[in-house]
Amino acid sequence: MRAEKNLNTLIYFAIICILAKECCGVTVGEDKRSCPVCEEQITVLEIASSGSYIYNRESKYDLIYCPYDDPEFIWMCPYCGYAQVAGYFADLSSVEKNELKDFLSTKWEPASPNDISIEAPNDISAIEMRFDQAILVNKFLEKDEDFWAWFNRVLIFHYRKIDPDKAKTFAVDEIELLQKGKGKFDDPEKSRAYLLGEYNRMIGNSELARKHLYQALKVDTVSEIKHANTALIILNFMLFFSLLFTWIKKGLKKKNRVIYTIVAIIVFACCSFIQYWIPELVRQKEYMNNYYNEIIYDRLRLPDRQSE
Repeated sequence: MRAEKNLNTLIYFAIICILAKECCGVTVGEDKRSCPVCEEQITVLEIASSGSYIYNRESKYDLIYCPYDDPEFIWMCPYCGYAQVAGYFADLSSVEKNELKDFLSTKWEPASPNDISIEAPNDISAIEMRFDQAILVNKFLEKDEDFWAWFNRVLIFHYRKIDPDKAKTFAVDEIELLQKGKGKFDDPEKSRAYLLGEYNRMIGNSELARKHLYQALKVDTVSEIKHANTALIILNFMLFFSLLFTWIKKGLKKKNRVIYTIVAIIVFACCSFIQYWIPELVRQKEYMNNYYNEIIYDRLRLPDRQSE
């Protein structure tokens, strides 16, 4: 009886572990989309659910996140060859659609949907096909440098394993864009310094990589909010004393006093509202600062191991 009870306990524990693992996965489902270029119906993947665990995936080292750590979110039409990252797929003007249709007609032979499908992570030819077409399309569309500063990192992440030399080529391009201040980030100074360190590490510039990584560690994104909070406190004191001065000053019309008082109260209320949320903003910034620092410390441990 005890053996049977222990076996049931083990089975129950195994089921819980399996379910827990499944709960930490991103669930996706197939959906139909109309290709914005040729208007054919194609099958794409859509995110059904995910969680904060996506920020601990390997793609965090390139500061890209789900769903773009999955090559199938480079959506591609087998009929006309239009390929684009999911978030930009339908973002075409009527002029761009017509021009792309003419351009792709000389670059692509219609194929079966099965020919472009990614059946497994090792299906490198289909993955590279999607990337090549997306690069071709975005160069034709003359996407701006902020876009490429992001898309290069998507390409670097995927090519790290399937073609490290090509990943380094994109890393060189990314370094140039980062040095020009391109790319949109929540914490630009820290993010750019980290990425300059990471990609210099990739191409073998170990000393320069360390310099940038240590520079990224020095950037304290929390202090900015704390300084802003101090500035708001000073502003509130200034408002209080200037308001007091307004009411005790002789010769000032009552109408002007009332107008100034109303303006001061509005500004004071706005400042107080912001100050109310500052502790939460500080908490979030501290969390993100620590998140970045963990990534940076990971990279400082292996500056010369370019394959990782």
